[in-house]
Amino acid sequence: MTDPRSASSARPLLEGRSLAAISDHDLLVALMNGCCLSVVVPIAIDIVEQDPLASVGHFPGDLLRGLMEVPGMFWGKHHRLYDRYRDALRSAAALRRQLGAAERMRFWEPLTHLIQRKEASPEPIDGN
Repeated sequence: MTDPRSASSARPLLEGRSLAAISDHDLLVALMNGCCLSVVVPIAIDIVEQDPLASVGHFPGDLLRGLMEVPGMFWGKHHRLYDRYRDALRSAAALRRQLGAAERMRFWEPLTHLIQRKEASPEPIDGN
């Protein structure tokens, strides 16, 4: 279960910024913390549909791993997004089989150490 204190600390990363200003890292942080899911889940799904092993800089498939942390309650309310997510999971599983054993196992590493808030996060951007 997501720690509500973590979600509240992630919210300032996204509020007041245009979608174009959200970094890949911020997208992963938001997914991991259950923050702004109605905004970030469709963005993440668009990315993993094109490249199921898309990486935001940690390991192949880290963005999909972030989607795996989205609570079931969200998916229960967003059936079409869930279907797209499930298809991306299947595609990623097939692609991971082509990776070496060590690289395949990195997919299952805990993500919590990857989402530490960066010391110098960008200033919020007004508008859009």
